[in-house]
Amino acid sequence: MDFNKPICAVVEGDDDSKKLREYFVEHGIAFRVIIEGYVYVGDLHIFECSMTEETFQAADRDTNALFYQWD
Repeated sequence: MDFNKPICAVVEGDDDSKKLREYFVEHGIAFRVIIEGYVYVGDLHIFECSMTEETFQAADRDTNALFYQWD
């Protein structure tokens, strides 16, 4: 991952979305919501966030989010 570029995080469902938001806030991770609960993508919640390698590794380990990055 290139940690100078935004990282996307995807979760499904309102409960996981709430938990991920709380995780980001508790760990000082800057984020913004890209898509939240639109019918055409199911119940997906997509966030764009900025993380260091260390915060990424912790978030990957501690949350149910799928992290990815566009080229």
